[in-house]
Amino acid sequence: IKKIKELAKSGKPFFLEHAFMKVHTDNYPSKEFLGKSASKYPYKDAIVEVDALTGRIMKALEDAGVAENTLVFLTSDNGPQMDMWPDAGYTPFKGAKATTWEGGVRVPGIAYWKGMIAPRESAELFDLMDLFNTSINVAGASAKIPSDRYIDGIDQTSFLLADNGESKRENI
Repeated sequence: IKKIKELAKSGKPFFLEHAFMKVHTDNYPSKEFLGKSASKYPYKDAIVEVDALTGRIMKALEDAGVAENTLVFLTSDNGPQMDMWPDAGYTPFKGAKATTWEGGVRVPGIAYWKGMIAPRESAELFDLMDLFNTSINVAGASAKIPSDRYIDGIDQTSFLLADNGESKRENI
């Protein structure tokens, strides 16, 4: 939150990544959130904590006056760590973390940009690598993507911004 305030004051575009360790490993909430979920289960309390912390980050973007000019993407890097089940979430798909099955790599993602991305659901593909190309395009710097090497990402701006946008990705 301090960094958001600092970067917003500069008036320049910025990229900021916040990687939660909660609901990854270890899966236990801080004292402030212990027992806060309806189930009173530590893993679910940690989910409540991530939700609250995400809310604080979103409020900081609003307070700094940059929410309307900020693409936020919330996701996970892999499926659940099943060797710690049920304390690591679950997947309806075959496999989990460290597998190449769908349950190891298919995770939900939430793309949010106030006033730009209309709420909707989609089962189309978006790879984490696509954030690079998409972010560069949104920032108006596509010409700066190196052309002397292969870039794995795909620009998915139209998928996110068009009301019925479709992914440009056929597979991962």
